[in-house]
Amino acid sequence: MMDFTPRIDDLCGFLADSYGLVGATDPESDTRLAVELLLASLLVFSPECPAARMSLCLDTEWMSVDCSRAWFAFGGLTAPRSLAVIRSVRPRGVEQTVAAWDAFDQGAKYKFPRLYVDPDSRTAWKWHPRARTPAGPLAQTIDRALHVRVRTPKSLASLALGSNDDSRRSRLAYLTRKVVESEVRQAAMPKTTATRELAYYTELCVRACGMSYPGYRFDWVWLASACAFASARLAALYGKAHADARSQAKAARVLTWQLPPWTAWIIGQANDATAFEPRQLVALGGYDRETVRRDVRRLVDAGVLHTVAKGTYRTYKDETPAWGALLSGVWE
Repeated sequence: MMDFTPRIDDLCGFLADSYGLVGATDPESDTRLAVELLLASLLVFSPECPAARMSLCLDTEWMSVDCSRAWFAFGGLTAPRSLAVIRSVRPRGVEQTVAAWDAFDQGAKYKFPRLYVDPDSRTAWKWHPRARTPAGPLAQTIDRALHVRVRTPKSLASLALGSNDDSRRSRLAYLTRKVVESEVRQAAMPKTTATRELAYYTELCVRACGMSYPGYRFDWVWLASACAFASARLAALYGKAHADARSQAKAARVLTWQLPPWTAWIIGQANDATAFEPRQLVALGGYDRETVRRDVRRLVDAGVLHTVAKGTYRTYKDETPAWGALLSGVWE
């Protein structure tokens, strides 16, 4: 098998130099992992392979509805859809939007991987309490997509300026094709196995997520399988025939992204401190006060937190190391 590390390094170096993507050249950074996972979603396997198509939800501060000129479009090799479109319409309008997306996918000559972009990922979805929540359409989109978190660079290098941007996009598409469309790539997905650690920490993640927030309503079987297949794709990206310890370690960091940001913040505070008050948490985390209070009550009902004193909470002592490992992405 061919080693694709030099080609991936060239692409990440171009993203750092031409788009200002900080951390893209650091093999251990979360930014580099996000780029790798996006590239892995572009790999094409035979239709007989399980999970031959991968769906991702990119949590980043790209505020424009038009994502065609963003770095994560890879010069036109992906067709990102901004979830700001869904967030801005009434619940009944979600069905029409998702139906239009599906119709485009079915009629497109080139089958793009599903890539959704959530610019407001730090904010929970909000609809009127009596509105009919579009559970069906959302279940077909963001509830079946792995979350990927990366900061959008806000620098002069990230600006799209005329003809220079056209040549930059062409170069980005060329470097991306060298990585994902090589003739020496195998058609079969690398072999992978689900470990006991994956099963255990996926259960913790599902328990912490609950079924309360669109985009994070996972079931255990789907989430464990998706993380296992992600490790296989990451191994295939570098030209390996099977998922090794390094790709499985990356899958552990990917699982950390599947927690809602405010939930991860709450558990992290309750796990590190002797006890904490939600009022103090809002001041530090910057999240919506009502979202934090509601999520604290939900985590208490789910058995993740317990009340130490009136208004203060803590994770259970016997689960403290496990929550720390899940949040850090380094499993024990």
